[in-house]
Amino acid sequence: MKNKTTVKRDAFGIARFISEYKTAEQRRQEGKSLREKVPRVSQAEFEVAPDRTDPVKVIKKSSEGRLEHLEKNLKTDK
Repeated sequence: MKNKTTVKRDAFGIARFISEYKTAEQRRQEGKSLREKVPRVSQAEFEVAPDRTDPVKVIKKSSEGRLEHLEKNLKTDK
């Protein structure tokens, strides 16, 4: 990974150069500590909100009128 430096400005508008380089070991340790907080298995959990709209109905609703629009264009292109 290349040494990446970004510029951030403090409260007075003065530029501060910040190095964001992390070694592979640092990244590994960071990931490991995050997995302790949020285990991978918990990422598979999903509860549907009771007031959630059915996604299939949303797609069907957004498609209403499309075929008529396409048919109209095909007739005028001849």
